[in-house]
Amino acid sequence: MMQAFRSTFTDEIWNGTNKVIWPSVESISARDAYWHKRKASLRRDLEYEISQLEEVIVSHDKKRVEVVGLHDNLFSGTSVLESRNSVEQAQIAVEQGRNIKLLTIVMIFLLPLTFVTSVFGMTNMPQDDDFDHFSWVAIAICVPTYLLIIFLIPNKGWC
Repeated sequence: MMQAFRSTFTDEIWNGTNKVIWPSVESISARDAYWHKRKASLRRDLEYEISQLEEVIVSHDKKRVEVVGLHDNLFSGTSVLESRNSVEQAQIAVEQGRNIKLLTIVMIFLLPLTFVTSVFGMTNMPQDDDFDHFSWVAIAICVPTYLLIIFLIPNKGWC
């Protein structure tokens, strides 16, 4: 807008020498003198407003640079907070993994014993048997299972 103002309102227009706008350049009447006086006042007012607009643009550019800097700092701060939050979430996931591992190990030790006791707890087994068969079957099933589990655990830590 300022560029259009400066390119349209040249010194030729303000001086009154432009033939299109001021066709009566040769004769200076009282009316022309009045319009030249009004024109000078209008030019001062418009130039003042244009200078104020330029100051606003300069101020706006400074504020824009400041806001961009603040935005970048805010983005950096937010990134740091998000990375800290993700580290906390990773620690929670590791703790949950340890809890699941502990439950799995407990279940691994209880599962063979549960199998043996369920087989020997059936009602079609003889009532007068002693517990020798139960002991041998429990040892035969549990010991190889426990040894296999111990050798297959990747890290030797139990929890």
